[in-house]
Amino acid sequence: RDLSRSGVNLRLPWELSPGAIHHLEVSYFDDEPPLQLTGEVRWSRPVAGESGIWDTGLALFQGRDTDMIPWEHLLAVLDRQAV
Repeated sequence: RDLSRSGVNLRLPWELSPGAIHHLEVSYFDDEPPLQLTGEVRWSRPVAGESGIWDTGLALFQGRDTDMIPWEHLLAVLDRQAV
């Protein structure tokens, strides 16, 4: 739903617990392996009028085992395409 250098907003069919740490794989280009990211759930709330659907915000971590630099490059490419 929403992507930034420091976090993502996801719409999910289940609730995630605030404070929980999750591994994310993000695929965008078919010919490249998915990006490996790690994030902490900052909030999760039900979507009004949609039973069993949750909006969730995750803060992404910088780290040795994450693809944060390629993530930032992907966001830059998407920003250029949006113009």
